[in-house]
Parts: sequence; C-alpha cells; structure tokens
Amino acid sequence: MVEASPVLTALAGILSVAFTLSAPLSLIVGLYAGFRHKEWAVFRMLGIAYLVTLALFLLGEFSFPSEPSEPPVSAPVELTTERSDVIRLETPRTGETVRSPLTIRGEAHGTWFFEASFPVTIVDWDGRIIGEGIARATGDWMTEEFVPFEATLTFAADPEAYSGRGAIILKKDNPSGLPANDDSVEIPVTLASAP
Repeated sequence: MVEASPVLTALAGILSVAFTLSAPLSLIVGLYAGFRHKEWAVFRMLGIAYLVTLALFLLGEFSFPSEPSEPPVSAPVELTTERSDVIRLETPRTGETVRSPLTIRGEAHGTWFFEASFPVTIVDWDGRIIGEGIARATGDWMTEEFVPFEATLTFAADPEAYSGRGAIILKKDNPSGLPANDDSVEIPVTLASAP
C-alpha cells in the first residue's frame, strides 16, 4: 500500500469535513436561488460543484485509508491473553532476549502462591531445564487479588545450541501434589549465551 503524505491526508480530511458540512447548506441555498430567479445556470454550477466535491471526498476516503491506532501500553504488560487472568508480567516480555542472571517481575493471583512463593524454571529450545528458582511475593499473598512478585534465575544457555529459543515457566505452587491443582504459564524468550 502506498503511504499518503501528511499534506494529502490533511487535505482529504479537510475536504471530507467541508463536504459533510457545506454540501447540504449549499444545495438548499442554490435551489432557493435557482427557483426564485429562474436561473438555470445556477443549477448547472451547483450540480458541477456538488459532483466535484463528491469526487474529491471519495478520492480522499478511498485513497488514504486511516491507519489503525495501537492500544496504549500499560504496566504490567499482559503477555498471554489466555492466562492474564492469573499472571501478568512487567519483565521480561514475550520474545525478549534474556541473560543470566535474569530478574522476573510481575503479578500473580494470591491463589498461585503457597507460603508466599511459587517455582520458576527456564528451559532451552529442547525443553531441558537450564535454570530453576523461586518467585517470592512482595506483598500480602493471602488474597485472591493480584500480588506482586519477583524472582531471580541463574542459567547457562548452550552457545552451540541449534536455537536460542527458550521459555520461562511460572508454575502454580501445588503442595497437594494433585494433578487437578497443577497449572503453569509459559513465556517464550530468546536465550543469550554467556559472553
């Protein structure tokens, strides 16, 4: 798609507004003048002006479609729409390149914690665990509301690995051990090798 210059976009907008506001009024005034004075030339000029204005309006509307605006970014960033009901992260973001030591910050529902913590792992592209740690609540965790947390992971990415892709896995703490109570959120990241 060809991008319109700001001048042409502004001109199209001005013409669109002018057409919308002035066309009905000019039509009424022109009809009144034409009938009152029986001037057929007024009708012709009015028709031509109306058609030119309409053509410019349509040219502006179809030549320069408006760009969709991006939604504002708010902190914390919700990384996964399916799981933002239980986990919201500030850092790292999905797809971000991460280095060791990695600090993870965000919010989780109080029900995600047990004794103010939950386990966090980082895996490589093949699913091998390359780092583990504990996320700790930095607020009152005995609630069903979101509770801020922080974790620091140390890991060693294989510089010879086929891919630098990996994932951070935030696991719901499940002291009962029952599979029905297991849950996790996986955040895809890119692993940076140690220099």
